[in-house]
Amino acid sequence: MNETTIILLAAMAGVFTQRVVGFGMPIIVLPVALLYFHPPPALTIVLFTGILSSIVIINELKTKTRIDLKIIRAIIPASIVGIVIGSYILSVISKEALQIFLGISIIIFLNIQRYFLPEPKHEIKVDKNIHMYGLLSGFFKSTVGLSAAPLVVWLRFYIIKPNQIRLLLAYYFFIMNVVAIISIQAFENNTLSDISWYMYVLLVPAVILANFLGSAVAKRVNTSFYNKLAYLVLIAAGAITLFSGVAGYI
Repeated sequence: MNETTIILLAAMAGVFTQRVVGFGMPIIVLPVALLYFHPPPALTIVLFTGILSSIVIINELKTKTRIDLKIIRAIIPASIVGIVIGSYILSVISKEALQIFLGISIIIFLNIQRYFLPEPKHEIKVDKNIHMYGLLSGFFKSTVGLSAAPLVVWLRFYIIKPNQIRLLLAYYFFIMNVVAIISIQAFENNTLSDISWYMYVLLVPAVILANFLGSAVAKRVNTSFYNKLAYLVLIAAGAITLFSGVAGYI
């Protein structure tokens, strides 16, 4: 198989995962894209795929699912600050050290939350901690590419339905991915043109098909199973981040 076919299959697998769980697409797509492109265009493929997927999810769920967009408006500014802080930290601390620290942190905190904290009792709302988790999300995005992890941890403190998580994250990913693509293009000239035009064109039907398949599966996933699935995907993301950091020292 040629590189286009392999990247499209990876994109479909990533989008399918995002549609079912609400996140996790970069974990699948970015390592494959990096096999064929240097980091800026590889990341652009991931971001463009995420934008397309988010548009489809928003279009499907916005009339069926109730969310408070004040949550998004509170998270975005803090996330942008977190991206700036994370970018600076990367300039003074090795990425491998950060990957090990953040990977371990994800695994430990998720298990504390899952096994030791009480079950949520309140509906989701803008609270005093939302800016901190938004900042952490931006920090994770710019350092290890896992912006969903802090947000999902925060969302799990509340009574929230799977489709609400999917829709909130879709809005968040859409806005942040657009900002990231503009930033990459500003600092890395011709990044968009480094990718063949037909890759962008082929990603559109691939994303739509993967979302359709993911939607069919998501409708069969109840809240209890969804929580287990989200936990496993986050644990896998933490483990991959940890081992990537360790591999960098070997």
